[in-house]
Amino acid sequence: MKTSEPDQRPGWSARRLSILFLVVALPLIAFEVHNILELRKSREAEIRTESMQLLDQVESEQQRIADDIEHVLVALTEMGIGQLSPAACQDTLLRIKAKFPSYLAVSVSNRSGTIWCSTEPQARGFSVADRSYWQEALATGEQTNGATLTSRTTGRPSIPFALAYKDENGVPTGVVAVLLDTTWLTLFLREKNLPDDAEVVIADRSGIVLAHQPEMPDTVGKPLHTPYRALLDRGERRVVEEPGPDGRMRITAVSPLAAGVPNLYVHVSLDKDESMRPVNAAARRTLVIFAGLFLFAGLTAGWSLWRFLRAHELARSNALRMAAVLGSTVDGVIELDRDWRFTYLNDKAVSLVAQGRDLRGQSLWDAFPELVDTPLWHQAHQAMAEQMPTDAEFQGARTGRWFWMRAFPNADGMSVYLLDITRRRQAEDDLRKSKDRLSLALESAMAGSFDWNLTTGRGHWSEETFRIFGLDPAVHEATSAVWRSVVHPDDFDIATLRAQTEMLAERRAYIRLEYRIIQPGGAVRWVSSIGRVSYGPDACRCISAA
Repeated sequence: MKTSEPDQRPGWSARRLSILFLVVALPLIAFEVHNILELRKSREAEIRTESMQLLDQVESEQQRIADDIEHVLVALTEMGIGQLSPAACQDTLLRIKAKFPSYLAVSVSNRSGTIWCSTEPQARGFSVADRSYWQEALATGEQTNGATLTSRTTGRPSIPFALAYKDENGVPTGVVAVLLDTTWLTLFLREKNLPDDAEVVIADRSGIVLAHQPEMPDTVGKPLHTPYRALLDRGERRVVEEPGPDGRMRITAVSPLAAGVPNLYVHVSLDKDESMRPVNAAARRTLVIFAGLFLFAGLTAGWSLWRFLRAHELARSNALRMAAVLGSTVDGVIELDRDWRFTYLNDKAVSLVAQGRDLRGQSLWDAFPELVDTPLWHQAHQAMAEQMPTDAEFQGARTGRWFWMRAFPNADGMSVYLLDITRRRQAEDDLRKSKDRLSLALESAMAGSFDWNLTTGRGHWSEETFRIFGLDPAVHEATSAVWRSVVHPDDFDIATLRAQTEMLAERRAYIRLEYRIIQPGGAVRWVSSIGRVSYGPDACRCISAA
């Protein structure tokens, strides 16, 4: 009688299925974990870039104001503000004050430090001889800016900028000072559309906080948070990861005292956990899915394998959707068919253009009738007809925001990519306004400005420069030949051509010339010109005054 052993094939099959499951599952799990780590790394890089971009915005505004103040100081000293009578000086500053922002105050003090002329009349008679910025400006004859101080007229923190004015022998006889009230910082930051979790801090060189956004009155006037104090004197801008005052980890772009605007510390930080929340949530969802799959795999190898394959496909779909969501944070994507009907809009496009409406199936021109027969309408039809890509910048009539569009026609219709460039256009508008303010300041000081390319002999003159030379901008060009035609013959070789030759040979950073001109009507006037030389392309940016 033969005894048979129990059939082991079912158990062996289960084990084989389990092994096969592990062989397939483990690489996939490793792949998903790798994807999660890469997504986290990519998001952290985006946060660092975003914080540095916000820092650039704040610093560019600071530098713009500092440059404007420098131009005002140079214009006032060169026009001879110190040689005016107190009444004439006061009248000049009061006229200029009407064109200045409210956060700027200008004062003129004599060699003993007594203010005798000011845009703030109550400051006359005050002594600033004990102020370090005043002492440094008088001693060096160069422009200085000092540590934050408390204004004696407003009682608010202010940043001083100063430049000595000189007598006919070049000896400093007093100081022109501009106080920048730190309220401009709060006003500027309040106008910016910062992310909800963003924090902007500006401090002076002693580490005292001047401005904080969002507004936190308890922090202004107090020392910086301890981890950031060590970054004050670092020599370069950087992005660091440090815990904030509330203990939450923050990714912070830092501009120390040695970078950006001198004697000011700036940082912009973003809450890391808040910024990483979408990626972390997606990672948790993926991990939970795989944990469930392994638990279910213990009941039966076959069932577990089937569930794993199904869940893996679901996880891949989730990963693709998550990548699409992350991609939509940059560009709006729109697909149109040959009849200009919407076939697809990603989330960013729905937010930027559709304003939450479901436009699929609708005609572009029916949804936005204001675009019909506009330059954008003609450009789109031409691109579709010629099957050639095109791009354009335009302002949305409904949203008021500016967009850059890139359109790619194809056999099925057109793919359109949109980028919100409102901030860039606002920055360009701010730059134009800054130039307008400088022009007003120079006009008030009866000074002109010009750019000069020493290689081509051509440049750009302000209207005030044409007035000084007695020339008509509609008739005369801003060229070396035109300039030579008005220079007094006795001053040309000695005071101008020779000075330029020596300046270029010695590669000086600044040049100052004094010479006579003969206006077309025959009037002879003395002109003082100062300029800063760039040896990239040989160009000179100057301010001239008669």
